[in-house]
Amino acid sequence: MTNISYVKMGNMSHLDGEYLLEYINETGNYSRLGEVQRVFYNRVPKCGSRGVHAVFGVLARRQHWKLRRHPVNGPYHLSIFRVWQFVDHFNSIPGPFVYTGHIHMVNMQKLGVPNPVYINLIREPAERAISHFYYSLFGSTNNVRYGMKGRTMEDCLEEIECEELNPSMVLRFFCGHMSLCLDADDMVSIVAQAKQNVEKFYLTVGLTEHQADFMEVLETLMPRFFFNATAIHREKEMESIQKFKTSNKYEVKPKSMEKLKYMLGWEYEFYNFIKQRFFNQLNIVKQIKQSNATI
Repeated sequence: MTNISYVKMGNMSHLDGEYLLEYINETGNYSRLGEVQRVFYNRVPKCGSRGVHAVFGVLARRQHWKLRRHPVNGPYHLSIFRVWQFVDHFNSIPGPFVYTGHIHMVNMQKLGVPNPVYINLIREPAERAISHFYYSLFGSTNNVRYGMKGRTMEDCLEEIECEELNPSMVLRFFCGHMSLCLDADDMVSIVAQAKQNVEKFYLTVGLTEHQADFMEVLETLMPRFFFNATAIHREKEMESIQKFKTSNKYEVKPKSMEKLKYMLGWEYEFYNFIKQRFFNQLNIVKQIKQSNATI
């Protein structure tokens, strides 16, 4: 059985998230999640993360933990030097905390530092791509941009290479900082590495279309951080939808949608993997809740 131990770093001791998840997979025992002090939500753009962040802000105040944000305009993929800087900074933050930011997954153990517990959320690929396309041009209700008026997703799909589409973007958030993760000609390896990292490092990866279920998983498995997340999400859901709604988003024609889904084939493979994993986990969570209710 996997041995779980605390690693001393400076004047703090950290529980390694990778070994903890391996222990959970072996035993089905989630109780030691209560010992976790560090959670990393490396949020994927245009997957509802700002609404999730709003819920986390309320939870941080009520549950007495810190919500830390990565620099908003920082790069998603860091140089080797900046990875070292980031890990050093992350490791210096006293827990308990949730760190959020648009940054590719970092395997801190490779640098001799215990990994946090990762969480994330992804969206139906075509819907995410459309939202990302129009957001890159026009922003959202609370962050208006002035892009090229009249430009549509159909225009993008007719081009040889649509700059705003970036079909490997989501995969790289889970693939991490390995050199292969930037090789657009080797999508097989990128998808395989992304799946492997999810299994090893992520407690849960939810779906934007089932965000309430994502909150239910979090509050059940990690109540120290996320107690009552479902109720708070319900209270703030409509406010977040209106506040963060992408501006000037046009409906995509069926023929163009078919082409878009074909272009996002690798992302759909990953999405379907996450979808199956998440609903399996949701069933486990409901069993845990039912079991607790009968005690």
